[in-house]
Amino acid sequence: MKNNTLKNIPLFLRPLIFILGALSLLFSKPSETTFLFCLKPSIEPLVINRLVDGRLVTDNSTLNNFMAENNIINIERWIPQATEEDHDGDIYLNRIYRGYIDNDNRLSVENLISSLSGFSFIKYAENEFIRTPKYSPSDPMVDVQCSLNSVKAKDAWDFWDIPNGIIPNGSEVLLASVDTGVDYTHPDLQPNSWINQAEIPEFMAETGLDENGDGIVDANEVVAWMVANNVGDLNQDGAINLRDAVSDGSPFEDFVDNDGNGYTDDLLGWDCSGYYGTDDNDPFPKEDVASNSTWAHGTHVAGILAATTDNDVGMASTAYNGKFLSIKGSRENQSGEPGINDGYAGILYAAKAGYYAGTFTIINNSWGGGGYSASENATINTAFNTYGAINVCAAGNGDDNTGSQEYGSHYPSSYENATSVCAMGCSYNWGNWATYHYTVDLAAPGESIHSAIIGTGYEAWDGSSMASPNAASCIGLLKSYYPNWTNQQLLDRIYSSADRKVYDLNPDYETCNGNSGEDCFGHGMVDVYKAIGMDFSPNVYIDSSYVEVISDDDGILNPGETADFVVQLYNEQGWVDANAVIASLSTDNENVTIINSISTYGSLPNGGVSSP
Repeated sequence: MKNNTLKNIPLFLRPLIFILGALSLLFSKPSETTFLFCLKPSIEPLVINRLVDGRLVTDNSTLNNFMAENNIINIERWIPQATEEDHDGDIYLNRIYRGYIDNDNRLSVENLISSLSGFSFIKYAENEFIRTPKYSPSDPMVDVQCSLNSVKAKDAWDFWDIPNGIIPNGSEVLLASVDTGVDYTHPDLQPNSWINQAEIPEFMAETGLDENGDGIVDANEVVAWMVANNVGDLNQDGAINLRDAVSDGSPFEDFVDNDGNGYTDDLLGWDCSGYYGTDDNDPFPKEDVASNSTWAHGTHVAGILAATTDNDVGMASTAYNGKFLSIKGSRENQSGEPGINDGYAGILYAAKAGYYAGTFTIINNSWGGGGYSASENATINTAFNTYGAINVCAAGNGDDNTGSQEYGSHYPSSYENATSVCAMGCSYNWGNWATYHYTVDLAAPGESIHSAIIGTGYEAWDGSSMASPNAASCIGLLKSYYPNWTNQQLLDRIYSSADRKVYDLNPDYETCNGNSGEDCFGHGMVDVYKAIGMDFSPNVYIDSSYVEVISDDDGILNPGETADFVVQLYNEQGWVDANAVIASLSTDNENVTIINSISTYGSLPNGGVSSP
């Protein structure tokens, strides 16, 4: 028997919710086609130069002739910052190149790839897939942030003593939004933005920047210091905010890669795409776009990952006070809605940023598409194996042509060392619109998910794009409780603790709805409460109850009569055994008198039922 009492729950400001109709994602047709090729590990990386007459040449004459014959107008390193240490077996990320073909003059890209693959110095050549964000804006939420209850975040927070100031320590947990960029100045996001301590210039150490004196400079302290020192509105947006710290003229920029991670002045994240593809240190979304356009996709994801919790503003995130890492992988020269051009460069950056900062990165990738790529797979493996990061990926939004569910693989979510997350309703019901597959690892809430958009507002969106960060934020909270666990230990636990009730409600998908494979919702709905507590806590709740009237002729409890209230308790399978269980019964009804308020149940093994 549980004595359920009300808890003090912080009141959040009611967010502004916009009503959205159906929105089709439009993508502009590129004027160029790209492909990828990888040199064999025994071949040194290319030296690339552009001559005065505009011709591109390398130090490989065979490749130069091939480019001239096939109208290859440009080649560049696929991930500019990749080094000799960044490899998956014999696939070295610093030997992967992107080639450009003018669409007006190109041969069949398949024929070109086939010809290029025949050279002795080429390990492989392949298509490059421009991935697309995975979400579909929909109606306003019925219940604001229903996902917190679905993943049992509120129960999990009770493992800390939050009312007395003992809160989850997420300062060493980075939750990366590799996406369209993040509005890290949003009032509900800015306080939880990661600050790269190593990229704070040394001369600023004595300027009172660390206001709290805890040895860690946070985002609020950065903004407060700029206000106090009258640095000014460097970004000229009408206020001093976190973006001024990475604007031209900021004292935080010293043009030195202080932590040696290969990225200069990455104070709060990285833009892998810029306008035409040039990197910079400001991962803010494209300027002058609608606050709720697809350019807000990365901001919406970041809010689910790590919006500031318990701050009397807007929304909460499961990770509670984990830090989000802003990474932009969409090029701003796109005329339509953005694709993800440089997502894999973002994945490698995120993994290295956490590794060099001595923290831990959970990388969220709410985008993808069809088509296997060895280059992409190698990047996922490098992030996981070399830098110890976790890659959480959206499983897909079903069939784009029909808007209905789809059984199929999806990348990067279907790669090894990627955690694939399918979208489920908050009530554990399958909505018949998303992607399911035997490569899915987890289910998570992906319908009517409330989060931040560009500016100061919020909206409720649907999509596996929302399910993926819900799962990632749960892993972040788990890492806060078990800070010494590795990426594999965290995944083993989050998988083994998942709630398989999704299969009870949707039984056909335990056998892939007639398709090949089993368990097409993965291990089940992510359950962070069980993931944290199953090692040391029982999970006891009421299994059944009934009233048995004593010495009564009509079987109905009438005024003045006495009855037994019989309650059976169940200790959930997979948790620890409960010992010396005692239940207490209470009532607020002044017309009811409890004669015996205590019942003793004794031992209650996990998976067992007990009566007093």
